[in-house]
Amino acid sequence: MHHYRFTIYALDVEKLAVSGKFTGAQAEAAMAGHVLAKASIMGFYTLNPNLAK
Repeated sequence: MHHYRFTIYALDVEKLAVSGKFTGAQAEAAMAGHVLAKASIMGFYTLNPNLAK
């Protein structure tokens, strides 16, 4: 079974101070102090019907 977590952030800036290739950790560091709100949802996926219950 696979778990997926999707998070959306409301920021007080139009653009983060990152460029080129960057990691999720670098994006989170750039968001520090700029997050007004956030929401998350988790989803699950499996091809095994016995686990889908």
